Amino acid sequence: MSFSGRVILSTLIGLVIAGLVHIIFILYVPHAPQNSAYQRLQALTRNGESVVLPNTGANSWPRQQDPYVTLSACLLNTRESAMLVSFPKSNVFQSLSIHDRQGRVLLSATDRAATGESLDIVVGTATQIADFLKKQGEREDTLQELHVIMEENTGFAVLRTLSPLASTAGLAREAAEKLSCKPLKQGAD
Repeated sequence: MSFSGRVILSTLIGLVIAGLVHIIFILYVPHAPQNSAYQRLQALTRNGESVVLPNTGANSWPRQQDPYVTLSACLLNTRESAMLVSFPKSNVFQSLSIHDRQGRVLLSATDRAATGESLDIVVGTATQIADFLKKQGEREDTLQELHVIMEENTGFAVLRTLSPLASTAGLAREAAEKLSCKPLKQGAD
């Protein structure tokens, strides 16, 4: 076989192997996230209930441990109604993120985004948010909340509190425990 024939044969074999690897990878991807953040949270809490996540040991959250950060989280389900995610401001730094079921970040905000004593975020479908805003427009005592539209009906919220000193670890944990995720009742004022 000539040199150019060997080059063409080698190139074709490489392309076939690369194609097979890509096909196998594409077929594998839908089954890969067997232990996603959403699934891990389902084992710890129910919809609308917040939980302080462990930050030490084999089940720590996240996998890399940081003794100065306390995390709390809750599951969000907007099938029946929008949800109000809120936390009161504290003396420690706080950061909240809203994620869809796949873990994509829909919103990330710090406690500095709060216009009052708490940061309130209404999470729901486009229709639920529109209905909520219509009802709020009829009220005089409206909240100053943020709005997040979820394409899917399920997701989760994560509140991170930072304790800059060991002496303020208790304050960070108290702040993390105050994460609230409650369904907005239909027809409630």
